[in-house]
Order: sequence, then structure tokens, then C-alpha cells
Amino acid sequence: MVGIDYEERRKQRLEENKKRMEELNLKKLSLNLKAVSTPVVSIEPLWRPRSYRRRGLDRVYASDQDRIYAIERANEVLSGLNPDFPSFVKAMLQSHVTSPFWLGLPVQFCKDYLPKREEIMMLVDEDGKETPTKYLAHKTGLSGGWRGFSLDHELADGDALVFQLIDCITFKVKCLVYIIRADGFTNGDEDEDTENGHSDSSTNPAKARFVLGERKMVGIDYEERRRQRVEENKRRMEQLNLKKLALSLKHVSTPKPKGQMKPRALRSPVDISAVRRSSRLVDKPLPSYKDEPTEPVGRPRKFGYVSKYRDLSNRVYASDEEREYAFSKAVEVEQGLEPGFPSFVKPMTQSHVTGGFWLGLPTDFCRKNLPKRDETIMLVDEDGYETPTKYLAQKTGLSAGWRGFSIDHKLVDGDALVFQLIDRTTFKVIPLFRQ
Repeated sequence: MVGIDYEERRKQRLEENKKRMEELNLKKLSLNLKAVSTPVVSIEPLWRPRSYRRRGLDRVYASDQDRIYAIERANEVLSGLNPDFPSFVKAMLQSHVTSPFWLGLPVQFCKDYLPKREEIMMLVDEDGKETPTKYLAHKTGLSGGWRGFSLDHELADGDALVFQLIDCITFKVKCLVYIIRADGFTNGDEDEDTENGHSDSSTNPAKARFVLGERKMVGIDYEERRRQRVEENKRRMEQLNLKKLALSLKHVSTPKPKGQMKPRALRSPVDISAVRRSSRLVDKPLPSYKDEPTEPVGRPRKFGYVSKYRDLSNRVYASDEEREYAFSKAVEVEQGLEPGFPSFVKPMTQSHVTGGFWLGLPTDFCRKNLPKRDETIMLVDEDGYETPTKYLAQKTGLSAGWRGFSIDHKLVDGDALVFQLIDRTTFKVIPLFRQ
């Protein structure tokens, strides 16, 4: 459009768009859709994580007799179960019923009968209360949910569980827990229902289902037994009079006398010179056996004149004006070279002419024009003098030989070099000094 500026064209397009929207009734349609739309219904999760009061770590450990008794009773129940369904006995430890609340299952049993991936397994007691747990196939154990199951059924160290598999993804678990008195064993009531025991609740094929037998609490609890044992230990110590014996030993024991340190005798200086037994050597001076420095055989090589700019202790850095001057002159020289040969400009820094004596080349230039492996590259100056250098393809730079080239041409910080590749492994180098 000629004669109409951008703002005028923009206004015309906006007016056209408004007319089209009015013709299509888009505003009325959007209002109708808002009135018809129904609110989003939030879906309740299948189960929510439960919160439990933190259990103290004042742990009470079961005795060996308690453990053996519970396992023997669990084996008796296991022998009465239906042999068509695989089963096993699991004894409880502190790690199963207190922190970190993890139950490991037999590895071979899990490989033979349990799913090969992680699934949710339900623990269901005889009252129909379900507790979901997380079965970790790669760790062959129960993790999330087992803590709530253990706290709800008050499992303790020394209890024994009987697990019975009633189908490929369903478990029946019979848990017999006996609390043994401190003065002997107390038999608990045993659940006689040892049939296959399918739960009345419908089984979900995506879950594994456990059924737990009733836990019988018989006798006194662990805290009461612990107090009784502490009182018995106190009585035995009083009968043996251990406290009195300990006090008497403290009074009887006497500290050992400390021995007096004898003064250290000073040593007289020893004459290390050899004893002369020959009369011919009496008048001669004694030999000296001290190490005396010898003069070096050779001196380190010096590369002729050493400039003050290459002195590591007194480095002189080029100013920005000097660097710009040398670089601009190098660019002018590069523009006047023959276009058939690739070239680039490299300004010198302190690491190129002192210290490390390493020259890094442009990466893109090396990938396009230089060899793909380490080779010897010749640097030819304006007078035709050649200097061999070691080109490292992996590091895209010149190493051995570059030091000699830099010193021979008295390169310093701020100078600029023009590199022109005249052959596969030959550079023509034109130095342009900063002054």
C-alpha cells in the first residue's frame, strides 16, 4: 500500500477483524460455553497416607528363648497349612518393627512366586481392615505402608509371622505373636483356622492381598518384664556386695611413687679424625672429610641475547594502544597476501613468548587446513630461515620448537604475527612488532 503509513494500515486491519468477529458472533458463543461448562470434579485418591506418632528408640530386645519359642510355634502353624499354597515364616527384628520399618522377604520365594515389578500389596486382617504396602521387586521387600501395619498390630522384636500365598498375587499371612514372661514361657491361644482362607473382599488383579491372623497378647508386656529384670539384677548385686567391694578396692589401692628423673650427663665432643699410627704421617696436616661443593662440569645453554621483555622476574606488558597498532598493521599485511593460501593473524601474549612458550592456533583453521594427527610443521620467516616445530593436533597448537622461534625473532608481549599456509605442513610467518 502506497501513501499509507504503518499505523494507518494497522488501524484498518483491527477494524476489519472486529467486523469479522461481529459477523461470526464469537463473543456470544464464548459466553454460552462458559454458562454450559460444568465444574471439574476432584477425584478422591484410593487411599491416603496415614500419620503415626513417632515411636521412641528405648528399644527392648527379645531374649533368645523368646525368639526360639515364637519360631517353633510359627513352624507348628506352618506345618498345618494347606501344602498347595507356598508359605514361609518370618521372624521380626528391631529393624522390622522400629525405624526404619523395612521388611525384607526371602529372595528365592520372591523370585519364584511374586511379581517381577513394583506393585501395591494389601495387608488385610480378619476384621477386614486393609493396609496398603509397597512391594519393591528389585529389593524383594515391603516398604511404604509396612510401618502402619506394624504399629497397628503392635508387632515387637521376637514375634513371628507366617505368610501363605493363596494365588499368584494374593497372600494369606498368619501372624502368631507370643509375649513370654520373665520367669518362664506362657502359651498363647492359637488360631485353628489353617485352611486356604480366601478373603471375602474382592481381589484386585493389579494388587497383592495379604490376610493377617489375629494377634494374641498373653501375659505381661515388655515394659513390665524389663522392670522385673532390673529389680532382680539390683537384688543380686546387693547379695554379692559388689558396691562395697568396689569401694574397699578404691581405698586399698595406693598410687605408685613416681621415679625421679636422673640428670642427663653432657657428652664430651668426640674427635672424628682417624688415629695416625705411622711415624711418616705425624708432621702432615689432618685430612678434612667435610663435603665441599665441586664446580659444575657444564653450564646451562643460553639462547644468545635475553630481552628484558622475556625476563620472568621483570615482565613488561604491552599497552592497549601498542596491541591495537600491531594488530591493525598485521591485518593490513594479511589483506595484501595472495588469496589462494589460507592465513590468519595471531597477537602475542606473555604465555606465548615467556614461561610456557606455547602457541595455540585457531581451532577452526586447524580443523579445516592442518593435519589430523601430530606432525612437524616448518615456520619460515621473511628471510627464508626455517624453524621446525611440533604440532599437536589434539590441542591445536605448537609446542616444541616454538620457544626457539620466539627467542630468535625477539618476540614480546603485544607483537602480532601473520601466518600463511603455503604448504601442507609449512607456514610463512610475518612478524609485526608493537613498536
